Amino acid sequence: MSSNACSDNNHAFLAVEGLDSGWLERIFINQVPEHYKRHYFKLFFHFTGDRIEVRFPEKIRITERGEIALVDTEKVQKMLEYVSDEKTKDPPRFSALGRDSWFAGGGENCFTWARTALKIIEIDLGKSFWGFIATGTRAWTKKPKNITAKNEGI
Repeated sequence: MSSNACSDNNHAFLAVEGLDSGWLERIFINQVPEHYKRHYFKLFFHFTGDRIEVRFPEKIRITERGEIALVDTEKVQKMLEYVSDEKTKDPPRFSALGRDSWFAGGGENCFTWARTALKIIEIDLGKSFWGFIATGTRAWTKKPKNITAKNEGI
C-alpha cells in the first residue's frame, strides 16, 4: 500500500486484517489494544528509514494499493513474527533507492523491506524494470478503484 507519509505519496506499508484467537498478543506483547484481543483486528507495519514500526490504527488513509490477498493464518503469523523480530534488531541500512539499485549498496527502502516480508507469506512481487536504478512503491500499486481481490492459499 502507499500512503501520504512521504512528500510524493510514495511510502510503502503493509496492512493486515483478521480475527485474533489469542496469537496476536503472543507476537506483539503489550502492544495490542484491548479491543483487538481475541476479536477482529487491523494493523499495519512499515520501515520508516530508521526503525520498523507497527501500529494498530482505527483508520488508514491510503492513496494507492496493491492487490488484496487472502492468506492462511499460519503464514500471516510467521510474517508478523518476522516483523516483531525485526523491531528488536538494529534497523536495516537505509537507501532511498532500495536494495535492488546498483547505487544503494544493499540498503533498504520502505518498499524493498516490505517486499521481503511478503515473501514470507509466499507473495513474490519480483523486481521492477527500473529497479537497478531505484525501486519505488508505485511500480506495484494502483488507485483503489482499479484493484481486484485475489485468493492466496485459502
